[in-house]
Amino acid sequence: MKKIILLALVSLSVGMNAVAQEKAKKSEVKALSASVDNNNAEVFKKNSVNLISQLDEYVGLDDTMKNDFMNLIYMRNDAINNVTSQEDKKAVFTKYTMKLVSALNEKQIQILEIKYPEFYKNLTEYQPQSK
Repeated sequence: MKKIILLALVSLSVGMNAVAQEKAKKSEVKALSASVDNNNAEVFKKNSVNLISQLDEYVGLDDTMKNDFMNLIYMRNDAINNVTSQEDKKAVFTKYTMKLVSALNEKQIQILEIKYPEFYKNLTEYQPQSK
């Protein structure tokens, strides 16, 4: 009887040890994945701030518009990341771009189109991200 109980305890402890090791491996993978996501998020945040700064420099934005543009850019990025096909990504990008551009007045749009055409193109045309 003691041997049966001892055998059961050893089997149980080996099983628990294997489960614990598997969980440790999964948590390491998740930590690595989170680190990559954090790096991507930091790069995206930096690029978004630069975009808003340039837009402010070119056409002048008040603080409310800066915040609104930043929110729209984040929402656009999240929406693009939630769809899989390139056509859907382009459609989502276009939808949010129309919202961004509609917040600018006609004079601001003309300034961007005439004086900063490359910036305007980057702001308004979908460019697939290579991964």
